Amino acid sequence: MYSEWWKKPSDASRFKSVEDVLQCVCDVTRIAQYELSGLSRKRPIVDARHLANYFLRTECDYMSLADIGRITNRGHATVIHSINVHKSLIKTDLEFKQKSVLINLKLQQL
Repeated sequence: MYSEWWKKPSDASRFKSVEDVLQCVCDVTRIAQYELSGLSRKRPIVDARHLANYFLRTECDYMSLADIGRITNRGHATVIHSINVHKSLIKTDLEFKQKSVLINLKLQQL
């Protein structure tokens, strides 16, 4: 689905692939993958985008912020903002925190 620039390094088996992370986020949030890179600013889609950006950053250490931004069709500054929003929503929004924990558990099982 995506081009070769984001492929995970072959020697880094501890890292998750982009497809794994995006699939886990989409399964938990019930948002289609194409909506993560879309232009919609509806709250459920934006929350899913925040989760995707955060988990791509934490699980795919081999990717730069610009690479993550290309996947979600955003800039690197937006990815940084998204990660900061994730950190603040974890503290204040119980439903968002539950989704984040579920995604984390699913990724650990891979």
